[in-house]
Amino acid sequence: MSDPLPHLTGPLAERYRVLQVLGEGGMGVVYEAEQIEPVRRRVALKLLKVGMDSRSFVARFAAERQALAVMDHPNIAKVLDAGSTEEGRPYYVMELVPGLPLTQFCDEQRLGTRGRLELFMDVCHAVQHAHQKGVIHRDLKPTNVLVMVRDDRPIPKVIDFGIAKAIGGSLTERTLVTEHGRPMGTAAYMSPEQWDAAQLDIDTRSDIYSLGVMLYELLVGRLPVDPHALVRAGVGAAALLRDTAPVPPSAWFQSGDQVAITAAKERDTAPQVLVRELRGDLDWITLKAMDHDRRGRYATAHELALDIGRHLRGGPALRVIPAGTIRTAAPDRGGGCCGNHGSGDRVRRHDAGSGQPGGQGAGSGGSGGGHRDRAQPVSHRGSALPRSDRRHRQGCHHGGGAGFGGRPAPSSPG
Repeated sequence: MSDPLPHLTGPLAERYRVLQVLGEGGMGVVYEAEQIEPVRRRVALKLLKVGMDSRSFVARFAAERQALAVMDHPNIAKVLDAGSTEEGRPYYVMELVPGLPLTQFCDEQRLGTRGRLELFMDVCHAVQHAHQKGVIHRDLKPTNVLVMVRDDRPIPKVIDFGIAKAIGGSLTERTLVTEHGRPMGTAAYMSPEQWDAAQLDIDTRSDIYSLGVMLYELLVGRLPVDPHALVRAGVGAAALLRDTAPVPPSAWFQSGDQVAITAAKERDTAPQVLVRELRGDLDWITLKAMDHDRRGRYATAHELALDIGRHLRGGPALRVIPAGTIRTAAPDRGGGCCGNHGSGDRVRRHDAGSGQPGGQGAGSGGSGGGHRDRAQPVSHRGSALPRSDRRHRQGCHHGGGAGFGGRPAPSSPG
């Protein structure tokens, strides 16, 4: 960590005592602190780093603070206090989340598919709340979702709105002048449009893409695209993502490689079981969320959560595609990350008007009309994909731990 424990002075020192460093980001350091008055409790104190007092960093810090302040949701960390130190460094105090990153928590608890999906739905609801408050997160990833346990129940909390963007305006009266010209976010989870240097056309569907990548990682235990390749490509990463046909989640567990075997053990099941659980609806839902064309993604995080809920209740996903195609690839048996080359690529086409493959039929299947009334993706041979089997999992128990942890993917410059 670049900053030692800060020596608080003045009124701030009268209210808080810093205990330890919890984590460090690009512009701020998060400390565990003890609030002394008016109540005694453990909190998280975030301070702008020493030397990060340029206009742009102060504006970004203020925007994050404001973004968190306008939200009131059980799955988003709450802001409790804010201000500036006597030296002029802005800070804010939020609830302490004694938890683990989302994927690490799920792996350590050996949660199965159902348990992972239930936690992920909570994350979707939190993101929907942020969008309704006019805030786009832009850096959704497992290390920015901490899972704590309260009364034997796991509760995910979305944190770190450090590069959040307001919808249709600024989060504060300050202007961010150094964002333009370089991508901002974490490479593995950034939408194709986030790689655009200007970033002038980012909307809430960018967060939907990031949720799709998180869902893919939760289900499979690996990323759909090699993040190092994205970093190397730089602003060309958008084209790389458009040209990459992601492997359907279920296909990885047919590959029989060691990563698949390990992932199955972390889910307390066998690869063959995961193939049945993921094939069909969950393949479809995941790939739709991370469509390279945002018109093909879910319009809202709420819609994504609804489709997952339908699946968990044994009903069909809606599977309505507004436009374009969803391309998929066969796994790279050599251990590659995305398997996006070769003759294994398949293209599944959908008619925008009907929601049905090839434009046949009119039902979306949302009203329980059965298999005949629901739009289904088809392979290049035209056969319907079977819906995955469903297996109920027991709830998780306390995972313990605190801090940020995990194995974060490489971040892009800035």
